[in-house]
Amino acid sequence: HSEPPPFGWLKFNFNSSWRSDPEISGIGWIIPDHTEAHICSGCTTVEATSSSFQDKAMGFLQALQIVWMKGWRDIWSESDKLELTKMINHQEENNEIGILLIDIKHWMGKLPECSLDHTNRERNCVADVLARRVIFLSTFHVWKPKVEYRKCSESY
Repeated sequence: HSEPPPFGWLKFNFNSSWRSDPEISGIGWIIPDHTEAHICSGCTTVEATSSSFQDKAMGFLQALQIVWMKGWRDIWSESDKLELTKMINHQEENNEIGILLIDIKHWMGKLPECSLDHTNRERNCVADVLARRVIFLSTFHVWKPKVEYRKCSESY
């Protein structure tokens, strides 16, 4: 498990699955509270982008929109893509995700407290499993608490 968010905050871990051949990419997220109780998780497919980096950015944007729609405002997010984390935190520009970066900054600005930190892949494994799994489901799913997850090391 990854580290819980501070009291009063929610955290979401997100990930994406990208392959050069399919027409869709998968995005997965999981949201625990400060006690690590499972609040919500989900996954969806999006039209495939041209790179894994674009998919990670799209995953972050999707997760930001989900928490906004649910009415949650104090958010701590984690990604295993260090380059994306640095780019967003230092407000760097990037031609590969230019328009996505503008959208991400817009949605982050709508949340009074919103941070993005880097985590290792092992601590982001549930979001990774969901992102890979949804490609086979080809639809949008959101799960409520008490969902049982398979081991993160299980491959799909």
